[in-house]
Amino acid sequence: MLSPDDAYQVREMLGHAQLACRAARGRSRPDLDSDRMFQVSCKRFVAGFGEAAAGLSDPFKAAHADIPWHQILAVHNALVHGAVQVDLDDLWDLIDVRLPALTRTLEQGLHD
Repeated sequence: MLSPDDAYQVREMLGHAQLACRAARGRSRPDLDSDRMFQVSCKRFVAGFGEAAAGLSDPFKAAHADIPWHQILAVHNALVHGAVQVDLDDLWDLIDVRLPALTRTLEQGLHD
């Protein structure tokens, strides 16, 4: 059964993922280069997604080992701490391809 804390964190992840996907709707990869506000918004939404993931319990993460937790946290750390430059191609791929798939998986996790 999903703990209340994990349920909260998953809902936070879903909210940030939905915001990122909504911001990208009707946009394209070159927009990340030309529109600084769009780029900053996308980075913030993805960072929020990772921040919520960091708050999940180890048992939840173990039960959903198909989700790339290590990569999610690595992107979060790069965005928040700036130690590594985030590649905009990778950011676009995350928002355009991977977040929609992760959203479906997380929604299922809410109902486990």
